[in-house]
Amino acid sequence: MKKSLYILFLIFTFTLAAQDAVRLSLKEGEQFLIPKVSADGKYLALSSADYNRLFVYDIISDALIAEVTGAGIGWGFNWSGNANLIAMRENIFNGENRSTRIKVINPFGETVSESEQFSDASLPFWSADGRVLNFKPSKLEAKSVALSEGGRDAGFLIDGDLLIVNYPALTFPQSFIETMVYGRALSFNYSPDGTKIAVEYLGTGIRVYDLKYGIIYDLGEGEAPVWSDNNNIIYMIVEDDGQQITASDLVMRKYDGAERRIITGSLDIPAYYPSSAGNTVYFTDLQGYIYKMTLN
Repeated sequence: MKKSLYILFLIFTFTLAAQDAVRLSLKEGEQFLIPKVSADGKYLALSSADYNRLFVYDIISDALIAEVTGAGIGWGFNWSGNANLIAMRENIFNGENRSTRIKVINPFGETVSESEQFSDASLPFWSADGRVLNFKPSKLEAKSVALSEGGRDAGFLIDGDLLIVNYPALTFPQSFIETMVYGRALSFNYSPDGTKIAVEYLGTGIRVYDLKYGIIYDLGEGEAPVWSDNNNIIYMIVEDDGQQITASDLVMRKYDGAERRIITGSLDIPAYYPSSAGNTVYFTDLQGYIYKMTLN
């Protein structure tokens, strides 16, 4: 019987050399959170501090090309892996009543797809090939929407625990899936080649699941993981004194737990919510500023 292999790593750390972080000159007077760069590195999407607006910048020209408004759209939005689309959940209020809908826009803010309204839909997530959007209209229902030809009806959804949607290109044992739902999963990210996912769990850190070989790597720490390439992830380590945050750094690490490198150790800026396109990393300081740094 095929079984999954579970690996927990001890932590050995060194600091990775990087250029100084540069604070981006964005819309004057605006506070930004949660930067997310498109997979091709062309566009940078940012949430407003209240999560009710989404801004998209053309990285090459430094131009603001879209500003979209909607209640809650800045929390949990996601770029598609290859189609340069952004999926988001929007809250709709009618007096004291709240409903939700899933919306997809292009980088210029134009609506590509919009669902009907649901009482409490989950956040949307893309399939590995970036062509199918998955979400849960309700706690007991999963829905997949193909937004381009050739899309596979395949993906992962998170809503309290992890829900697996049919993934015909890869095979892994039932015990592998059971391990995925061992705790409260908050987010996940595919590797660029779609063969691995990094999952963040509440209070216990990040696990990397190798979908091709059925191996689980428990990093034992970290929040908000993103992939730098097929072999390395970047995530944040936050420290607090029990009442408030005292420090935060970004760590780059191989997916198998090796080579733990602090990439913001030489900076005086507390770094949160990384986003990466190759060796270029974006992050926020939670004061409304967005920074860019290049890894050497």
